[in-house]
Amino acid sequence: VFMKKILSILLFFLLMIVSCGGKHPAQTHFEDMMMSLQKGDLKSFVGDDKETEKNLKFFVDGYKKITYKINKVTVNNNIPVLNVTIKYPVLKGIGEDIQKKVTQNSEKMIGKSEKEIDEESERIFSEVVSERLNSPDLKYNEETFDVIYTKEDGDWDIDPDKNDKLIKVMSLDMEI
Repeated sequence: VFMKKILSILLFFLLMIVSCGGKHPAQTHFEDMMMSLQKGDLKSFVGDDKETEKNLKFFVDGYKKITYKINKVTVNNNIPVLNVTIKYPVLKGIGEDIQKKVTQNSEKMIGKSEKEIDEESERIFSEVVSERLNSPDLKYNEETFDVIYTKEDGDWDIDPDKNDKLIKVMSLDMEI
């Protein structure tokens, strides 16, 4: 009976240690960010930055197609590094498609206000991105790389200066 009590107490403490150990806050942040993007929720990704939200809304359908796996989390000198594998749709070369569509519609733009031209340009951009993302010929890239975090104002955030590959993924490898 005494041994059972000691064993159950040890088991309880072991479970507490394992459950409290958990994930690094940077890993939780990354997982939350990716889940939000996959659901099409830009608000939790960009916060109150309306301009960034407006620019990224075109990519929502692409973000929903991203899959990822966290391979390993390491912390060196209090800097968390997540090694991830991400598979994402590629919009590389879409600039040519946009240019063709703009050229086809250029006559309609003559005499229009700057606001009307901007709205038409956004419509064309959105249409071409949507066509590409919904094409049966959509291509994907899969890359493994490190995501480096930094602590800012007490919170773990992705370091914007050290994550070029993640930025490439978030732009769906689009070059215009």
